[in-house]
Amino acid sequence: MVSRVSIALGLAWLFYSPLLAGESPTLYGIGRVGGPESPQMLYRLGPSGEAEAVGLLGLQSCDGLDFDPQGKLFTICERDGLSILAEVDPDTG
Repeated sequence: MVSRVSIALGLAWLFYSPLLAGESPTLYGIGRVGGPESPQMLYRLGPSGEAEAVGLLGLQSCDGLDFDPQGKLFTICERDGLSILAEVDPDTG
């Protein structure tokens, strides 16, 4: 249930395409539905704060989201004890 999801790990504003297309910026967040070892989900946050699930990231222990200057979305996650930079598809997670 979305109301139980904690979206405290990271948020990112999508600045590049809304400005070009004349749309409002989109806010994204990462959260998990289960316990601390559950895969994380990408959420799109609406203007009134509602969270819409976009899709599973397939990664765990992710921290933060950010867009690069070309508009690609990235997160930093932990895999096998190492920090990795992972690209995230904002349409599918």
